[in-house]
Amino acid sequence: MQETGSRALVAKIVDATPGTHIAIIGLSLSLYASESTRMSSFQDAQPGSLASAFPGIVAIAILIAFLLVYHAKPTFRLHRHMTVGFVIAGALAGSALLATSVTTVPPPDELVFLSRCVRRTCELLLMLCWAEVLLPLGARPLAVVLALSLLALSGVNALSALLKEGGAYTMLALVPFLSVACLYWFKDRLQMIDHYQPDRGIEACGPSGIDQSLMTDSPSRASTALIFLLPLACYSFVFGNVHFSWVPNQDRAITSLSIQLAAAFGTMLSSLLILALVTHFWGRRKLELYNPLLLPLLVLTLYLTDLLGGSLSFLYVAPLNIVQKLALFLMWIVPFLIPHKRSPLIAWGIALILYQTGKVLSTALSGTSNAQLYTLAAIGFITVLIAGNIVGIILDHSRQKYAPNGSTHSDPHEMAQKTTRKGIASQVCGDIAKEYRLTRREEEILVLLSEGMTAAAIAEALVVSTSTAKSHMRNIYAKLDVHTQSELLLLIHHYES
Repeated sequence: MQETGSRALVAKIVDATPGTHIAIIGLSLSLYASESTRMSSFQDAQPGSLASAFPGIVAIAILIAFLLVYHAKPTFRLHRHMTVGFVIAGALAGSALLATSVTTVPPPDELVFLSRCVRRTCELLLMLCWAEVLLPLGARPLAVVLALSLLALSGVNALSALLKEGGAYTMLALVPFLSVACLYWFKDRLQMIDHYQPDRGIEACGPSGIDQSLMTDSPSRASTALIFLLPLACYSFVFGNVHFSWVPNQDRAITSLSIQLAAAFGTMLSSLLILALVTHFWGRRKLELYNPLLLPLLVLTLYLTDLLGGSLSFLYVAPLNIVQKLALFLMWIVPFLIPHKRSPLIAWGIALILYQTGKVLSTALSGTSNAQLYTLAAIGFITVLIAGNIVGIILDHSRQKYAPNGSTHSDPHEMAQKTTRKGIASQVCGDIAKEYRLTRREEEILVLLSEGMTAAAIAEALVVSTSTAKSHMRNIYAKLDVHTQSELLLLIHHYES
């Protein structure tokens, strides 16, 4: 950790969220599973084509199907059945080994193609399972967990680069299972303390996990999409341009080792930069400057890619991994930056789809015989990124400038009254919780009940099942000796007066 402030923040979040170390290890292994096959020990990757991009298209289609299910049934969660998690891990490990031609007899091309579709799909589903568990923590704790996971990932990358081929294949097979095991271990640790949110002193999160410090001034969805969503597809497309410049240079010897160690070093630097960003540059307005600061590093990477090559690939692989991991950080934080009424999981899924779409387009165009066309496409994506940021920032600031007279904001006096009422209700519920010895989760649900929310709405807001919400409500009613929500509201009103 670079600064004392970063160490203090990490310590506070780790103390407030049990099992953080498990989550860090599990998420790092999930990230490793999604990028490990790029190493020369596993396969000889070459510039792609439309056919090689098809597995990514299949994975995106399946992810969209899951998001539609989440939208139709907000309480549905993929990871809730342990069998499903380990089936995903088994399919990911088996398909990855098959796609890398680890078998003595080369499998048919059709089977290899199918295995690649399964692998790309399972990579996204495993990441989706982790998002289901981590998003309720809130923006800042999630950012810290991701930063530390990238730090662990750099160590795993460096270790796997030093392994012989047999050891690398063994790691490739075990990593998905270890990641899923950490997922359920971490989930059980959270449930043991009956609440998902970390200490409220870290950040003020609403029921849906939205960090209020990232949602100030009621930003519009259009400006947020231009500033934070659109760049994801642009970044990932440009990554592919650089990716297919260094992967063919691997020789399973010194050049490969230097490339993988450079990737590990870049990942380590990105984790330290994220920790510094979370500690010292946290807030929506500061994150709006994220892309203008990241863009020069991306341009530098492209310049080094064109200038260097062959045995010097490691010199641009390090900055490439810094930009790539910082874009990954942006993808995980986007759900807390976009105004939404439902679970942030859907916003996260949209961000992941855009990120993967850029990779698919890059794979499809990288094998074109016209190299200039690919270069022009990369320049076009960078131009779109810059233009989108400029337009988004202008829209955002214009919205704030004219908000008092517009229809997009409520009257400031009315908003202040609502905030005051909510603050009083929250304080009263806190007093009641202390007097009747309610748990933190029960106190959280008591606040939502005081706002008139039903069991179904509470379940959706807290990302739990309706039966779980009803169970907590029964416990609250029993402890407070009330029988209906109306009686509960009367009791709260009595305490307010």
